[in-house]
Amino acid sequence: MTGTRLPLWGALAGVVVGTLIAAGLVASGVLSRPTARDTSDASSDLLAAWTRSRTGTFVVQSEFRRVIAGRTLYSPAELVQRPPDRLVRQFGGVSGTVDGHPIVCATDQSNAFTCKQGDEQAAPYDEVVRQEVDDLRGLFTPPQPGARSLYRAVHGLDEGCFELYRQIPVDDAPYGTYGKLCFDPATGALTELERHLDRDVVERQHATSIATTVIDNDFDTGTDEGFGLTMDLPAPEVQGSGTTVPTPGTTVPTPGTAVPTPGTTPTDQELADLGFSDLLARSATASADDRVPYATEAVVRLLDRRASINDPAWFGADGQPIPMAASVVRVLLGRGAVPMPAG
Repeated sequence: MTGTRLPLWGALAGVVVGTLIAAGLVASGVLSRPTARDTSDASSDLLAAWTRSRTGTFVVQSEFRRVIAGRTLYSPAELVQRPPDRLVRQFGGVSGTVDGHPIVCATDQSNAFTCKQGDEQAAPYDEVVRQEVDDLRGLFTPPQPGARSLYRAVHGLDEGCFELYRQIPVDDAPYGTYGKLCFDPATGALTELERHLDRDVVERQHATSIATTVIDNDFDTGTDEGFGLTMDLPAPEVQGSGTTVPTPGTTVPTPGTAVPTPGTTPTDQELADLGFSDLLARSATASADDRVPYATEAVVRLLDRRASINDPAWFGADGQPIPMAASVVRVLLGRGAVPMPAG
């Protein structure tokens, strides 16, 4: 690990199937639906469960799936937590805080795996957890007396589970129209997260194992083997002329638009003049080092709601995520403002 100071996008990264089986058991009579359920406000219990999940010591193995337009983005995940150290392996990279410093590891286009540790001291762990809880509480707090909160939280049908229902039609709300979080009663670890987002996107992260023994080797950042990002997109269509049909959502550069010269670091103005699809396309042709400005601009636009994580432009003509996708997806899904199981 080096002492290089992390760029903006890297620093942010320090900061996510049994349904069909259950349905079959219900239909066969092995299980029965409850005659009534508790629909009272469960936000306080959810906040307590979230706090407990962030203060426990464990290693959680899980699987993440994001389904959009019938296509699935998949990544295994591992969360290693021994406060104040916390490390996540997912989306082809590693991120977290170890020995009081943020750390980010990623694999570049040449398949080289490297790590960078920030020179700055990470925020105290209890402050990070407190901020996460405050952000989560805000989802259940009406903006003014007599108004409705963004979400209503109730206890789920299963022990340790909570369900979130959106009450206000806000675009790109953190849990979409519906969310579900489940916590392991024994360890407090977050074992399941489900989000039904806008544009018919559904995300699920389900824990496959939980271990309560954490050793120093669990925080080794020497490799990210086995935690890559995959997408089952079909091959692109080809027109009769042999021209590949552009990925839906991509755009042709507008005449007169400033375009960064390949191999050079784009200026802020050049980046601002690029459409979002062009921004992502340019990043795909840049080297790993030159990709940082593009990633930073993409994150800023996503956080400002001027772009969407669901844009098809995140995928290349070959149906695979563009090189920058894993880094930015990891940043967004790991932000404390949108609590994720491996954030």
